[in-house]
Amino acid sequence: MSSEVLTSIRKWNRTEYDGKSNSFETNNTQPDVIAKLTHSIDKLNHTINSIAIREHSSWDLIKAIPKLDNCPHFKSLKLLNTRAKKIEFLKMTPKKRF
Repeated sequence: MSSEVLTSIRKWNRTEYDGKSNSFETNNTQPDVIAKLTHSIDKLNHTINSIAIREHSSWDLIKAIPKLDNCPHFKSLKLLNTRAKKIEFLKMTPKKRF
């Protein structure tokens, strides 16, 4: 056994460990930041508008299934738990849905 006293271990800052951190660099100019912000807002606005324009939703199509009350409607909607499943359901013809 060694009788040496261990020195205290300190955590490294991320800037010391990784080198320069991009979050601390000021290479983004104000016009670049404004352009990125404008692009993000436009993309969000387009997404909101496309949702509002959409003709049918999964819920509307599930409610159109005959001879089902609310409980099976909610259970079938719960089974469509991913976006990919919902998109495939919307692409189906009415005959395939029933």
